[in-house]
Amino acid sequence: KITIEEIDGTSITNTVTFKSDPANATMPILTDSSSDFLENYTLRFSGTRNVILDSLNIIALGVQYGTAISFENYNYDITIKSCQIEGPTTSNTGQYMAVIKDEFSLKDSLENIEISNNLIKNGSIGIYLRGHWNDRENDIRISDNEIDSFSFVGIRLYWVTGATLDGNLIKNRSTSYSVIGIDA
Repeated sequence: KITIEEIDGTSITNTVTFKSDPANATMPILTDSSSDFLENYTLRFSGTRNVILDSLNIIALGVQYGTAISFENYNYDITIKSCQIEGPTTSNTGQYMAVIKDEFSLKDSLENIEISNNLIKNGSIGIYLRGHWNDRENDIRISDNEIDSFSFVGIRLYWVTGATLDGNLIKNRSTSYSVIGIDA
């Protein structure tokens, strides 16, 4: 498990990038098998600002809890690009198996978040971002991702203002029951 919190000295023009050495032909792999509701993540942003994830493989392997990337607290100016992000293969339709997730609480908010050029695989929901009527998620850009093999919803957005969805390929693996590409 990795938690990235606020990093002192960062700004919109002075970001921190987590990226593989370009000389390394394979992506670094982060994995976790969470079995605890409160620890449902492989990588968690918690009060993070000005961070870029680039070319990482982030995998959740839990049986009941399978979130690869989780947002907690207030997170701003985060880019997730060119990554392979995987949840477990599941028939579950619940949010605890969402591959990328920000589930509303009274202390959560997202602003200026970019999720682009990623392969997002498996899980119940590919991307699940949920604000609140009084504290919406703002300026969310989800573009040019391949969201594949989910069991229920490709992208689910609740209480989000200023979302841009563009160029995403959304395909599921199941034909046995109703699935949703985008639920916003």
